[in-house]
Amino acid sequence: MIKIDINLVFTIINLLVLYLLMKKFLFGPIINVMDQRKAMIDQQFAEAKERQDNAKELQEQYEGALRSAKEESYQIMEQARKEAKAQADHTVEETTAKVDAMLAKAQEDIRMERENAMRQMKGDVAELAMKAGVTARTIQNYELGTRKPGNMVIVQRIADALGTTTEQLLSSGETLVVAAHERGGARAAKDINELVSEVTGMFAGGKLSDDALDGAMRALNEAYWIAKDKNKKYGRKKKKDAEET
Repeated sequence: MIKIDINLVFTIINLLVLYLLMKKFLFGPIINVMDQRKAMIDQQFAEAKERQDNAKELQEQYEGALRSAKEESYQIMEQARKEAKAQADHTVEETTAKVDAMLAKAQEDIRMERENAMRQMKGDVAELAMKAGVTARTIQNYELGTRKPGNMVIVQRIADALGTTTEQLLSSGETLVVAAHERGGARAAKDINELVSEVTGMFAGGKLSDDALDGAMRALNEAYWIAKDKNKKYGRKKKKDAEET
C-alpha cells in the first residue's frame, strides 16, 4: 500500500495555489505590460519605417525636382544664349549694312566732289592759261613742278591773273631758276636749280635764316655766272688762238 506524505501533498497544493495566484496577479500584468511594450515598440518601428519611407520619397521628389530645375535652367540659359546670339548677329548684320551704305555714300560724295573739283580746276587752269598767254598743259606742269616758267614775263602775267606778286608766287630760288632760263636757256636753268636744291638741303633744319639762305643762293648764282662768263671768254680765246695757228 502506497503511503502518502501529507506534508508533500500540502506543499504541492501550496505551490499550485501560489502559481495560480502569481499567474493571475503577477505574471498576467507583467505579460500584459510586456505585450503592450512590444506593441508600442512595434508601432514605433512601424512609424519610424513610415517616416523613413516618407523621407526617402521626399528625397526622391527633391532630387527629381532639382534635376528638373537644372534641366529647365539649362534650357532657359540655352534659349537665352541662342536669342542673344541671334540678336547679336542681327545687330552686326544691320550695323555692317549701315556702314557699307555710309561708305558707299561717302565714296560717291568723294567721286562727285572730285569730278566737280576737276571741272572747276580745268576751268580755272584754262582761264589762267589764257591770261598768262600759255597752254593749259603748261600751267598744269607749273603746278606739278615738272616745269618752270621760261621768263619773268610769264611769271608776271600769272601773278597778275592770280592777283598776287611775283615774290609771293615764286621763292627766291625759283626766281633765280627762271632768271637763269632767261639768261642762259634750259641748261643754265638746270644748273641753277641743282645749286638751289643743294644749298637748301645743306642748310635745312633752321641752321640759317631765310635772309641768310637767300644771300647764300644769290652769291652762288653770281659765282656761277662769273665762272660761266670766264669759260666763255676762255673758250673764245682758245678758238681764236687755234684759228691763228
